[in-house]
Amino acid sequence: IPPKLGILAGQKALFAALAFTITAVILPILGLIASFLFEGNYREFFYRLGKVPGALLIAICMFIIGPGFVLPRIINLCYGMLNPYTPWLSLLVFSILFSSLTFILTYRPTKFIDVLGYLITPIKLAFVGFMIIMGLLKATEPIHTDISNIDLLGTSLLEGYGTLGLLGTIFFGSVIFEIFKKNLGAENAKDYKK
Repeated sequence: IPPKLGILAGQKALFAALAFTITAVILPILGLIASFLFEGNYREFFYRLGKVPGALLIAICMFIIGPGFVLPRIINLCYGMLNPYTPWLSLLVFSILFSSLTFILTYRPTKFIDVLGYLITPIKLAFVGFMIIMGLLKATEPIHTDISNIDLLGTSLLEGYGTLGLLGTIFFGSVIFEIFKKNLGAENAKDYKK
């Protein structure tokens, strides 16, 4: 769970983690399943509402996952992490460099996905495993908080939804579906409905 939520939860961190998991993990998995049921075609998925409402909803969601919320948040987070080591770099210059590098790496998504899967994913999993082990070894008594269970439940659910995993999996489900088709063969990839 996010550190801020863990601090807020204090001795109720396990409860907060379970609530966070509902909207940060289970909901995106359901979104991925829904995307696979439409063979990764998010237009077909949203057009069930009608062509105009579906197109509007797609535009709104794309704005949220793109320039409206997620990209600025990612750029700002990366800048905040690197700024102590690069104080000479302004946010504007960093944003241009970060966006340019992202565009170059994702211009051909199939090649980037291969690199992501074979190189970056094991490194990321190793770091997450290291953080978990260090957290368990260096754990102290949780901070006592007086937050009510209902307030903690609401905050945890909102924090989990704020990861925007559901929107991501619906829209990036097409890329995941294509990877399944490429690695399993087109016919075997369609067996997901069984």
